[in-house]
Amino acid sequence: MIKTGKYDLFPDFADNFIISKKHGIESVVSINYGGDDLWKSQFNVSLLPAEIRQNSPGGNEGPSNANSWIVPTENLYKSFAEGDTRRDATIMKDFTYSDGSTIVFAESAKYPYYFCKFWDREAEPNGQNSNQNYPYMRYSELLLIYAEALNEVHNGPTTEAYDAINKVRDRAFRDNGSGDHDLKNLDHAGFRKAVLDERRWELALEGSRWFDLVRLSTDFAGEVKRAKPAAYAADKHKLYPIPQYERLLNKKITQNDGY
Repeated sequence: MIKTGKYDLFPDFADNFIISKKHGIESVVSINYGGDDLWKSQFNVSLLPAEIRQNSPGGNEGPSNANSWIVPTENLYKSFAEGDTRRDATIMKDFTYSDGSTIVFAESAKYPYYFCKFWDREAEPNGQNSNQNYPYMRYSELLLIYAEALNEVHNGPTTEAYDAINKVRDRAFRDNGSGDHDLKNLDHAGFRKAVLDERRWELALEGSRWFDLVRLSTDFAGEVKRAKPAAYAADKHKLYPIPQYERLLNKKITQNDGY
């Protein structure tokens, strides 16, 4: 699919989440919402903070139906490098009203950070039932999959692997081909870690993190607990236990470690 020329990256990462641009050149597969015959999404109801409207000067700015059930961690927010445009397109720590005043969430809301990735503030300022699509796969993910695969097949990154991941980074930092944030001189393990990190920043809240940790992380349990400290997580949870019934039928089937 990469070599067909059918897909490409939007110039701006945030373009992926502008409703008027959905089904654009970066969209490979999307879950469609909106339109006359389709359900609208209530994803933003789960993400946005009610405090924006509650503290607005006129009482009518910001999302009118928000519960903020899903919030980003401070670790995720601070993991973005300075200048990475994906951070502020994904997470917000404040909101500026039409009169120029600002609400800082750490001071006036339940949580210090909130996901804003799927909130098109121009098209849907109230943030209720949304016409926003949910991206199942974007072209940037294909580039990262390709980079990861080349690194694994060749036991280290190839020129094509670097080209793929650096194309994603070039867009993220608006380097315009300067190479200022290009990755280079990494071994197999270093490049694998770089892919895991890049997917975290590029695909936050797009449903891939758990599978990425299972596949690529060297600290699976630690990463899970950083997001959810009370979770019972161990390396054995990368795999399900093999059902005992199947093992009784076939005595040669062993059990996965930890079960």
